Amino acid sequence: MNKKWLSALFIMIAVAVLFFFLRWLYLPDFFSGTYDNSSTDAIEVFNYDIEKRLKLEEYSNNLYIQLLNAVMTNAKVSYEKEYGCPMPGLAESVASKITDGLHTDAGNPITYLNFAFTAFSQYDPGLFTYTETVGSTAAPNITSFENAPEGAIFFSEEDEYKSEIPAVTPTSQIVEEAVAIPGKIAMDSKSPQILVYHSHSTESYMPNTAGNYHTQNDKYNVVAVGSMLAKELQDKYKYKVLHDKTKHDKESYAYSYANSLQTIKNSINKYKSLKVILDLHRDGFDAEKATFAEKTAKKAEYTTSINGKRAARIMLVIAKENPNYTELEKFAVYIKKKMDKLYPGLFLKIDIKSRGKYNLYFSNHSMLVEVGCMLNTIEEAQYSAELFARVIGEVINDLKE
Repeated sequence: MNKKWLSALFIMIAVAVLFFFLRWLYLPDFFSGTYDNSSTDAIEVFNYDIEKRLKLEEYSNNLYIQLLNAVMTNAKVSYEKEYGCPMPGLAESVASKITDGLHTDAGNPITYLNFAFTAFSQYDPGLFTYTETVGSTAAPNITSFENAPEGAIFFSEEDEYKSEIPAVTPTSQIVEEAVAIPGKIAMDSKSPQILVYHSHSTESYMPNTAGNYHTQNDKYNVVAVGSMLAKELQDKYKYKVLHDKTKHDKESYAYSYANSLQTIKNSINKYKSLKVILDLHRDGFDAEKATFAEKTAKKAEYTTSINGKRAARIMLVIAKENPNYTELEKFAVYIKKKMDKLYPGLFLKIDIKSRGKYNLYFSNHSMLVEVGCMLNTIEEAQYSAELFARVIGEVINDLKE
């Protein structure tokens, strides 16, 4: 009798464990309290559709889940139905795992070049299967800094370019009083909270003029400015900053945003704690065609004096095609107001692009930040980064839960 009772108890426990395992497998957000899709609190920072796609990528790299999908065919169907896009097969997942994430696709033989030429791995397979639509052209493959157009920001729509150069959009007038306060930020004190990266990592400052004001020397480019920003946020505000120094525009200026897109995905897949995402640039214009008077005027426009020291002025860029545009606008206006309060004159403008996304949709607290232009000195730009660190630090302090 005792043996039968123990056997029954064992079976009940096994069934319960199996039930909760399957519940976790197919409803991964059930135990985190975010399964109720009707709740606006379910996704605090990340855009829901983007998070779902990242979740699917994470599951695709889990060989245990892939093995279950191979045995239980309805499992794969369930995942694809839930996340809205196909999962790679077991063979592709194994190959990706062995090659540390190189993109492979059984239906796209050109991706096999990833094994022979690792440079191909920086691109997603979608870049090689671009389908031209009416009125659009693929982005040019600009690999020389001398040919990189200053002042033009190429953009990516999930790795697919829709136009050669985005249409120029004048700065929109935002009625600040009508813009609400940004949402709160849940900060994890034990893991990286802020990501600083550079889609155009080689953009340089004076005294560098070579390569159309581009250099891989981190002493004179925006990476040095990012390092100052990261250091100040860590030293003075004790925030954990992940500063990615990858040269996204080294191999191809045109594909800079496609490359930085992968950096963002990799970073937030590794650190779910990243909530504030900053793409640090410097602005530019066609200096070759500008007269001495025009250059002097531009330098004056992009330069100010803060506490008796010259600083490069700061521009914020957001784009309307982001699904979270309203939240980005709130964040931009809040940063602008904080900058005006702490350092009057440092803020230049908010530039709103009518087209493109600029990879700003991964967080409601994302921002493309332009620090000065190519005529500013590296010292002016780094001083601005020091000041901007206080601005961002105070903004986060205001908004964190």
